[in-house]
Amino acid sequence: MRIPSPLLEADPPRHDAPRRFLSSLLGPPALARLREREPSATTVRAQLSADRTI
Repeated sequence: MRIPSPLLEADPPRHDAPRRFLSSLLGPPALARLREREPSATTVRAQLSADRTI
C-alpha cells in the first residue's frame, strides 16, 4: 500500500502547507525573479555558438 501524495490526493487542510511551499518556489513572482537572474536558453546557446572556434 502506498502513501497518498500530499499534493495530488490530499484534501484541505492537509494539502495547504505543501502547496504553499511549492507556490513560493514555482509561482509567477518566483519565476519572474528567476528569469531576472538567469539568462534564457537562447542567450546561452548564442554565447556558446559565439565562443566556439573551428
